[in-house]
Amino acid sequence: MVSLVIVGHQTKDLLEACLRSVYEMRPSVPFEVCVVDNASTDGTPEMVRGKFPEVQLVENQRNVGYSTAVNEGFRRTTAPYVLVINPDIVVTEGAIDALVRYMEATPEAGVVGGRLLNPDGSLQYSARTFYTLRVLLMRRTPLGRLFPNSRAIRDHLMLDWDHNDVREVDWLMGACLMIRRSAAENVGLMDERYFLYFEDVDLCYKMRQRGWKVVYLPEAEMVHHHRRASARRMINRPFFYHLNSVFHFYDKWGGFFQSVKRHRKLVQALTFLLSDMISINLAFFVAYFARLLLGPILVKPLFGVGAYLDLLVFINVTTLLAFAALGLYRARPVGSVDEVLAVAKGASVSFVILMAGTFVSQTQFYSRTLVAMFWPCVIVLASLGRILNLRLHSELRGFQFDLQRAVVVGGGIRAMEVQQNLRENPRLGCELVGMLSPEDAAADFVPLLGRPEDLERVVEEMGIQQVIFADAGVSNETVADFLLKSGKYGVDVRVMTDLEEVLTRTGRVEEFLGVPVAVFERGPLFGLNAAIKRGLDVLGAVVGVVVTWPVAAVTSVFRLLRADPGRSEAWDDRLRRGVGGLWNVLVGRMSFVGPRPADRSRASQLRGHSVARQARPGLTGPCAAARILVGEREKEILEVFYERNWSLALDLRILLASLRRAHGGVERVERSEIGKG
Repeated sequence: MVSLVIVGHQTKDLLEACLRSVYEMRPSVPFEVCVVDNASTDGTPEMVRGKFPEVQLVENQRNVGYSTAVNEGFRRTTAPYVLVINPDIVVTEGAIDALVRYMEATPEAGVVGGRLLNPDGSLQYSARTFYTLRVLLMRRTPLGRLFPNSRAIRDHLMLDWDHNDVREVDWLMGACLMIRRSAAENVGLMDERYFLYFEDVDLCYKMRQRGWKVVYLPEAEMVHHHRRASARRMINRPFFYHLNSVFHFYDKWGGFFQSVKRHRKLVQALTFLLSDMISINLAFFVAYFARLLLGPILVKPLFGVGAYLDLLVFINVTTLLAFAALGLYRARPVGSVDEVLAVAKGASVSFVILMAGTFVSQTQFYSRTLVAMFWPCVIVLASLGRILNLRLHSELRGFQFDLQRAVVVGGGIRAMEVQQNLRENPRLGCELVGMLSPEDAAADFVPLLGRPEDLERVVEEMGIQQVIFADAGVSNETVADFLLKSGKYGVDVRVMTDLEEVLTRTGRVEEFLGVPVAVFERGPLFGLNAAIKRGLDVLGAVVGVVVTWPVAAVTSVFRLLRADPGRSEAWDDRLRRGVGGLWNVLVGRMSFVGPRPADRSRASQLRGHSVARQARPGLTGPCAAARILVGEREKEILEVFYERNWSLALDLRILLASLRRAHGGVERVERSEIGKG
């Protein structure tokens, strides 16, 4: 009837007292107890196994945080009501029965908490209103000590109420919360972004948002040895946990942050613009001082910096306009290699214009040498600035900040794989709010928000920022209708389609005979692009062969003289394969990057259709560079995608990733786990 979930970390004595009180004041309804231990080293697991063998014990190998551990307990238990209590709680007689009775009598109650008492019998103010900025300042800074009777604190702790009657409240302190399992399935479990603190505030906020009641029940009394470590000193580890959780809460629910996320493309463009302006001016001064150092060997004089201010303005305008014209401030998929190539292209356009300006300018304060030195400097500095921005944002995503609120539309295996991977990979940039499915159930406490036809309502009510259509079962009419209205809600839309094998980045929509049609241009490995790829292969192979053959000969002799024959033979075999691969590239049988050689003899089979191959087989390729080893069908899709989306940047990324894989290895996964990349 009720499952008790208790999370412990270095709380052996308190946990023992808590468990004794549970079994001494055992409820009249059937119950189970699950203790989740977060890597305690004080003998907690041994104590539980020795003194309470009936308790289900979960031993984490590291401290995963409070909310993650609570969720683990949720998944290990089965009762319709889950009582989450801290190990410093002492259960009193009839308290658990009172909570269960109220839950049974009030089906709209999602969370119910009892009255908490200090060990001396005084009241703890565990029922509270939601935080405001003023309350946070009073509670987490010295201002609270200066103004102990602040109205904001009195309202937050509800001090003007005697706490003797049943009352619906904003939120309840997480030391003692009974949660209806069906409500948790409806709104989701505790948000695992909160390592410690604010997980109770967030859960109650979600419950109230979805229409569930959060209720204070004074009849259920428990004693709480409340230590509140975060309030002992101004600066300590719990304080930083608290601060981190505050930022997560307002990043998730704050109106300002939601507005910033809705305009993230503009924010990204402005961030890159500011980074480029700093890089351009820094590159100019680096080039100026480099020119100053070369003064003794150059004929023309170098004037003071002030003489070149007009040139500096011209450089800024020209370079920024070149970057803008090449789309460096438009939202697009970006990576480190792409940014370097894009910046190099923009800087080269700017360089040509600036050098041309030297021939039409009538001023003597226009140094071609200075412009020539500026060109490589701006490529390096602007690329570093942009890569730093990308890495910082990636790290921010890794800490689960700045996530877009996302909803998955669809059912079936694909939709389930998508929701699983969104939850497990915060660097994808999405916070999974829930699913809209034509089926009646979602998996593993993922909130089922309705059916596909409820999408507009859910987007508006839940502040959704990204919609992912992940099931071919969703009608084209539903997808098309929402795409037409998506601009109204300011959301991004992703459509996973059965046409993934034929869609390429060259696809676009244009008007034809008065109607919009989808246009897919021929693949990029054609004509000039094919010639460029072949030319680079030949150049790389010539350099490789010239460098490798002498090294291979000398190394083979050395190994033969100094090493055992078995190892020398293996080493020579590897060298022969390497040189042979370069020779195959040189004569045109292979490329440095391409599909697997074994597949060259047959056409790829995707969804029962034959897919002709254009690219030469490669020494490495998209499958060799993949983060995980995947099934045969996924390998086919990767290779077809490579051919139809080829670019120099893609080849370079695959080469770099292959080098990393050669040292770091890969992970083999099952088919059901595909989709993480």
